[in-house]
Amino acid sequence: MGEIIRWFVEDIGTALVDPRSLIAISRVERRGLGEPLLFVTIFSSATAVSISAPIVTLLTLLIPLELGLAIHVLLIALGIVGGIALWLVDSVLLHALSKIFGGEGRMYETTIAVGYSFAATWPIALMGLISSAIGWLSGMFLVMLGIAIEIVWRWYILSQSLSEVHGFSALRGLLVVILARAILVVLAFIIGMASITAWFGLRW
Repeated sequence: MGEIIRWFVEDIGTALVDPRSLIAISRVERRGLGEPLLFVTIFSSATAVSISAPIVTLLTLLIPLELGLAIHVLLIALGIVGGIALWLVDSVLLHALSKIFGGEGRMYETTIAVGYSFAATWPIALMGLISSAIGWLSGMFLVMLGIAIEIVWRWYILSQSLSEVHGFSALRGLLVVILARAILVVLAFIIGMASITAWFGLRW
């Protein structure tokens, strides 16, 4: 067990610092989707804990502690499910865009790369841990700072990983990531506006 944990921790470090090497190793050793799924599950749950902790701390000032804890558990579960869903959607979108930009990799390799990129969420988990020892307002600020760091770090990991998977430059990989994020923002906006319109339509 200790050897497995050491190997996993080393892969986290490699994903953060030299993602191209981790993708190359994964390809040679034919590791499959098991480890990336573990990355997604662990880091999604850690992120959910960190983001929801300041919110639940504030809620417990207004509601019973038991209800606050139940909400916290529910938010963590939703975070894990949401993380897996984002992993799959992001993989499909990034792979499609990579192909448009001349990529040569396979879908499952892109999925592996996106899964490993979840290691970049560690700043959110760290800020959330710190926020548990301070006020909720300062805690929210720290979580927002962690999210900003995560975005930059994940873009780095994805640009390097997509470069390795699809055989194009890291700059092209970065362009793919930026375009994918723009599409996700537009889709989220459209879905949000459609939901608001539908809600008001039901009200009236």
